[in-house]
Amino acid sequence: MKRLLTPLFLTLTLFTTMLLLQGCSKSGKPNSKVEATPTPLPTTAALVKPTYPVQHGDVIGTVKLTGRLEPVNQQSLFFPIEGRVHSLYVRQGDNVQAGTLIADLDMAADLQRQLDLIKINLQRYQINAKIAQLNVDLFVEETPPGSVGYDKQLAIEKLKLDLANLDVQQATIGTEELQDSLSKNQLVSPMTGQVTFLQIGEGSQVHAFDSIGTVADTSQLEVSATTSHTSIRDTLDIGMTATLVPASGSGRPTSGTIRRLPLPGTGADQPDQDKSIRISMDRSPIDGGYQM
Repeated sequence: MKRLLTPLFLTLTLFTTMLLLQGCSKSGKPNSKVEATPTPLPTTAALVKPTYPVQHGDVIGTVKLTGRLEPVNQQSLFFPIEGRVHSLYVRQGDNVQAGTLIADLDMAADLQRQLDLIKINLQRYQINAKIAQLNVDLFVEETPPGSVGYDKQLAIEKLKLDLANLDVQQATIGTEELQDSLSKNQLVSPMTGQVTFLQIGEGSQVHAFDSIGTVADTSQLEVSATTSHTSIRDTLDIGMTATLVPASGSGRPTSGTIRRLPLPGTGADQPDQDKSIRISMDRSPIDGGYQM
């Protein structure tokens, strides 16, 4: 590198000196006693150019984001209908099993009573249907075929059985409808885990499908980071490595891997879409001094 730059610099310097000398000879008053002052040659230090080592390798770019620990598996809690909370059965921080009743609305108690009553009627109709079936079987066993009125009496017993079965079907449909209505007025845990977030109380007004809490498996955590710059998200890819440093400075840095990226086109005009970048940690967050 030095051998190429130095001659080029010297050539340009000499050419400039010749032009200056020629300009002095045309001044109109030559003086043979006064000699032109020679242009000093550049010193060695002026000719030295900095050099840098070059090697083959990957170009490494760095993106800094701020995130927080969140469970890998978590589900939102919501009612599918609008109403007022009647009772709250758990608190934030409680551990629950899948199917645990968390809260219910004002209509839940009345619907539960109706459901209990119709279940009793259903049992009654089922018993009547069994009795009707036994009567048909008993008539066939004890009444000789061809006796007077045999066919008509058998038809009557079978019709009684049909009516009993219709009562069972009607009660079954009513039970299913009431059970569906009751389930819409009751909020149960969709998974086994911990209630990590809950923002309702008894008497609270809720709207259909608005998230009012979260249940999560807190045994598995990962980092969730968000950014509004699509250019940053476009530079990332699943499987890229990350270095995670606690914001408090109390924990130890640990490594991780990008597990999930936002869906393409996810932006501010899609508020219901998850816009987070999910990063799995190579070791337990607790071992690294992290807390959710």
